[in-house]
This record gives sequence, structure tokens and C-alpha cells, in this order.
Amino acid sequence: MNVIDKILEEWSFRCHDGIVDLNDPIKLSILNEIIGFDLDEAKSGMEKWKKYFADSEIETTVKKDTPIFDDKGKKTGDIIKAGESITTQVVSEYQPKIPVLYNGNTIYLSIDSIDKGLGKASTEYYDFKPQDLDITTNRDIPIDQLKTETIAGINANQQISDVQRKFLLGLVNDVVNLSSEEKQEILAERNFLNQVIKNLGEVYGAILYAKEIGATTIYYPSEGNYPLIDYILKKDDEVIPISAKAAEGKSNVVKLSNIKSLVGDNEISDDQKFIIDTITSSPSKTGSLKLIDRFGDEKIKQEYKEFLENNPDFPKDFDKDQRLYLERQIIKQINTKVDFSDIFNKFVNVIYVKYGIDSNLKQYILEIKSGDFKVSLRSKNTARHEEKIGFDVMQAK
Repeated sequence: MNVIDKILEEWSFRCHDGIVDLNDPIKLSILNEIIGFDLDEAKSGMEKWKKYFADSEIETTVKKDTPIFDDKGKKTGDIIKAGESITTQVVSEYQPKIPVLYNGNTIYLSIDSIDKGLGKASTEYYDFKPQDLDITTNRDIPIDQLKTETIAGINANQQISDVQRKFLLGLVNDVVNLSSEEKQEILAERNFLNQVIKNLGEVYGAILYAKEIGATTIYYPSEGNYPLIDYILKKDDEVIPISAKAAEGKSNVVKLSNIKSLVGDNEISDDQKFIIDTITSSPSKTGSLKLIDRFGDEKIKQEYKEFLENNPDFPKDFDKDQRLYLERQIIKQINTKVDFSDIFNKFVNVIYVKYGIDSNLKQYILEIKSGDFKVSLRSKNTARHEEKIGFDVMQAK
């Protein structure tokens, strides 16, 4: 990979929607930060995050005096000293400056300045995405080849136990033969199952769905190449774009920015446009609360007013539980007033294939086609986790 390819890869990775654009001032500022940036260090930082901090809260320390950054990656002018105790916060995607809890406040630090955890992660991260299994990308491959590459990737995985390996290999051909003791071992490690459903669903769900519809080849695009699309199946001359989701629980929400790019200049309602524009152009802490004045009832408007009075330094310092309460309440109220299902059914030409594993360790898939989408706003946030609200996609009844 040459230098230009490395820059483009890093730029795409750091853009919120994976799409580079010189005409977008925010994305241009990201590129300006990358120019002269040590890309090898970025790669090592990503690997360090993935190994020690991904999807986990880790008690650790700062290993050297280092600048404190804000949530946009800009230096605040403050320094945190070497040896100070911090707790990394849960984030589902790598970023060079990660949020940490320090003296009760969330700050952002370069991952290179953070020591490895003092103890084990609260949840272990498994390398289960297609790229982790070394599955071929950017070209059509037969489904049988997908199975072969999946088996090779699972056999090469050093994170899993022998029983977990046996279980995962059985799923490839939808034939799982475990003893009662082995089943209990799998069921007891809920985090393992959750990550299989969330990440390996892109593979196992694809195999199951390809068999169901008679597709013969699959195409996995490189990350960021196709917004909303995780893989593309082909059946004869038919091209079938798929978005993979977990069948149950809090699967990833659909980013409003991706929908905005699909809608383009097409006409949507003023309320829909206001919500999409507000969320995509605002930080995660403030975006959802900006919707209160337009869509909230008198009770939440008063509560929001009191929140601002009681938290004069918002969004730098504030009551996280109260902010989360306000976000959840305004989402509930908006979902009773504004329906986004028509946008999805009109503009999203993707089939959602939801993958799950039941209590008997039997895998299954649920299909949702365009025209059958029921869409609502949803937040994945907690008091310790911040990201922009997105869309939850369900089957219309």
C-alpha cells in the first residue's frame, strides 16, 4: 500500500460515514489533521485499542504527561500528569482520541498515552468481523469459498477455546453437535454469543440467507465503500444488497448521515429534514436536546430549561444522567409525531438480514425488505457512552 492509499484509508476511517469529501469542511479538516500524521502510529493505535480497550471500561493509568483533548479532537490547553488514574469508556469504533473518565469528568486522550489495563477487560473483544477472518473483499466469491475462508479464519483464531471453536465451526454448515456440558459452557459466556451475533452475523447470516434465496456468490466491500451495505449477494443476474443486523438486543443503529446522503435533494417533510439536519450537524451531547424546543411538550421544555440552569458549563460539564433522561424522553415524543418509515421505504434499496442464535444455540435469520420497513429514532447511549442517535429498523406489522 502506497502513502496515498494509507492517507485515504485513514481519512475514510475517521470520517463519521466512511466517505471522504474535499467539499465537506469538517471532512477537509480531518484530512488537514492527517497530513503529516504518522500513519504507522495510527495503525498501532488502532490495534492497541482493539486488543485492550474496545467495547470495554478499563481501569488504567496515564503513562506520560499528555495533552487533554475535547470531543472534536482539539487540544483544550490542559495537561494530565503521568500516573493519574483513569477509566476508558465504552466506544464501538476506533478513534485516535478516546474518551476516559477522570475525576468524575469525561475527557479525551491520545490512545498512545494510555497504559494497558490494570486488570482484564470487563468484556473480552473477539476478532469476529469478516476482515478479521481474512475473508476476501472487493470481488465476488462463491458461497463455498466463503465457507472455506470462514473455517480457516476460525481455526486461526487464538482468542477462543476449543469448545467455542467447535461451536463456530458447526455454525458454518448449520450443524452444531455439542454435549450438554459444552452447550452450558457456550451459554454461560454471554459476551461471546453477543459478539458472534453482532459481528459474525455478517458471515453466518450471509451463508444462511444465500442458501435460502439460492444466491451463488457474495461480495464484501471494503469498509466505507458502500454506506448501509455490509455485503452483496448475486443470484443469476440479480444483485441483492444486504445490511446485516443483530436479530435481538441493541444492534447498531443506522446513521442519520447515511440516510441524508441517500435522500439528497429529494423532498421530505420539514420535520424530517429538521431532525436529520440537526443531528448530523451537531455534537452527540447537544444534538438530540436541540430537538426539544420544536417537538417537546411543555413538561420536557421546562425540564430542559432547568437542566441548562443547573448545568451552566454544558456541554463541557453536566449531569450525564439528566441529559440522558432528556434525550430518551424527546426521542419517545418524536416517535409519536414523526414517522421516518416512508423515507426508508422510498430511498433505501437494501434488504436487512437480522441474525440471531436462540437459547438452544440454533441460528436463525429475519428478513426485512424495502416497503416493509418500520423505522424509529433510537439512542444507544448510557451515562458512560455517547454517540449520535440513529434509526432503528424493524419489520412493519
